[in-house]
Amino acid sequence: MSKKTKDFVAHNKDKTVGPKGIFTPDQCQVIKLRLTQEQRHRDWLLFSLGVNGRMREGDLLALKVSDVKNQAGIKERVLIRNEKNPAKTQEYPIPKDAQARLRRHIDEQGLQLWDYLFYGRKRTGKPISKRQLLNLVKEWATFAGLDPEQYGTHSLRRTGADYLYRCTGDLRAVQIALAHSKIDTTIRYLGIDRQEVLELSRQYPL
Repeated sequence: MSKKTKDFVAHNKDKTVGPKGIFTPDQCQVIKLRLTQEQRHRDWLLFSLGVNGRMREGDLLALKVSDVKNQAGIKERVLIRNEKNPAKTQEYPIPKDAQARLRRHIDEQGLQLWDYLFYGRKRTGKPISKRQLLNLVKEWATFAGLDPEQYGTHSLRRTGADYLYRCTGDLRAVQIALAHSKIDTTIRYLGIDRQEVLELSRQYPL
C-alpha cells in the first residue's frame, strides 16, 4: 500500500451520511414559535419558505425581493428558473402567514426590488451562504430538542415533501412540487418503497 493511500482520510469520516432528517409538524411549530419570540423575522421566513415552498437551497437563497413582490403587493407564489435546469421554471407557493411577514420584513429593512431577500448580517449585497443556512438549520434542530448532526439544509425541502405525501398520498403531486422529471426519483427521494405505494393505492380506491 502506498503512503498516499495509507494516509487518505475520507471527507465524510466521523460524519453522519445519508438522507438528512426531517422535522415533524409539531417540531416545525416549536421552531417557528421560538423564532417569533426572538423576533428573527428573516430566519422565520427562511424556515417557512424552505419547508412550504420545498425549494432547493440554491433557489431559496437566490430569491430577490422582485421574486416575491410586485406593484400590487406580495405575490401568492414564486416563479423562478430551476437551479438544476435553467431552461425550466418552477412555481413555489407562499403561505398566507408568510405573505404578511414578507411585507413586514421588506418594509422594516428598506429592501428594494433588486435586493436579495435573505441577506447576511453585514449587508454586503450578497445573500447568506449555504454554510450560514446550514448553521441555522442545525440551530433550529436544537430548538426542537433534536440532534443537529442529523439535520442539514436539505432537511427543509425534504420536510415539505414528506408532509405533502403523508397528507395526500399523492406521489404525482409531490413530483410536481419538487420539479422531478421522473416519479421514480420522487419515490427514492421520499425514502419509500413500492409496497408502501401499493398499500396507499389500496386504501384510496375510486
